[in-house]
Amino acid sequence: MVSANSFVIFDVLFIATNLQKYNCDFNFSEINLFCYFSCLLSLYAGKPSSEWGYAFIKNEYGVPISAEVNSSIKWFKDAEYLIEDNEGYFNITNKGIEFKNQLMEMNRYSERKLFIENACDSLLLNSIGDIRSIIHEEPIISATKNSSLRQLLNDNSGTIDLLYNQFAILKHLLNGDNTNDMFLAALTWLKCVQNIEGFGYAHE
Repeated sequence: MVSANSFVIFDVLFIATNLQKYNCDFNFSEINLFCYFSCLLSLYAGKPSSEWGYAFIKNEYGVPISAEVNSSIKWFKDAEYLIEDNEGYFNITNKGIEFKNQLMEMNRYSERKLFIENACDSLLLNSIGDIRSIIHEEPIISATKNSSLRQLLNDNSGTIDLLYNQFAILKHLLNGDNTNDMFLAALTWLKCVQNIEGFGYAHE
């Protein structure tokens, strides 16, 4: 296995399964997007970004990517867990689904499963293009658009405080610090970022 990071292995296969269910196929960018969105939901639940297990940077287009995620996708293709078409889109194979099901039985992934499921379930009410556009407007990526800073979700950066401001407002709107309904939180956050100018930026 090219990556020793079991969290990346689980995330890629579980997200692949969900994207195939909702969107028929998926590419590198979409897997990275939902890895990032799932990580944001873990931050909403109070987890520090350092616990997610792998880091994200922005590429030249301002898109969140992880080198470990991309390496795992390539390895899964070579190992025939994923199959790629001529346009660079993937499907998960029966071999990949079988391996994903084995991972699903392990308790260590149960919490990640919650974040990933609710990130991907947002596709019930949003197109993948809309989710991509909204994620690109979240405060961390927005704050790095015109800078040379590439690392995203640094616990010690000032930009992550802007994201926590948004989450504080969202928890207030959803009646306190209740993170049990992660699906509602995910949908509400997407709508707030999309429709409320300056959402969270002036929150004290």
